[in-house]
Amino acid sequence: MGKFLKSVEVVANVLIVVVAVLCLAVLGRSYFRTPPSPPNAAIPNAAAAPKIPAVGSKISSVDVDWSKNKKNVVLVLQVGCRFCSESASFYKTMLQQTKDKGVNVIAVLPQNREEARKYLDNLQLPDLDTKQAAMNSLDVSGTPTLIITDDKGQITNVWVGKLPPEKQNEVLTILST
Repeated sequence: MGKFLKSVEVVANVLIVVVAVLCLAVLGRSYFRTPPSPPNAAIPNAAAAPKIPAVGSKISSVDVDWSKNKKNVVLVLQVGCRFCSESASFYKTMLQQTKDKGVNVIAVLPQNREEARKYLDNLQLPDLDTKQAAMNSLDVSGTPTLIITDDKGQITNVWVGKLPPEKQNEVLTILST
């Protein structure tokens, strides 16, 4: 009986070693294997890149008489957007500094006008002209997006996201000239 148990023990040890080697092979293969390329791998960060309207293009999807003002600011916002809400104090400053300077500031939101108006009132931005439009109709994929146009509705500048202080100053400088 002792010889039989010794044989079983040897076979069990061999099987344990074989299973361990197979496990290491599978783990090693999955660790060192190159992951498959995504469909848009030829474009670095294509999935992460926001859609931005082109400078020089015209905004035609929003019903605005661009010619009434030498410059227009289109704020593309969205109800519930954290960065839109955090940027409200900058928008208030911008409204104060551009008042009586021929600059029209328009808020464009994808939500209906009533919901958009309520959101802007909560942000203490009650004086903004409010329009409803789908973001993709403006070639915008992220909010907040700030667009400056000339008196023909042609885009001259675009910023996406919450602006750091130096970019806020850049916007205010452009609007004051």
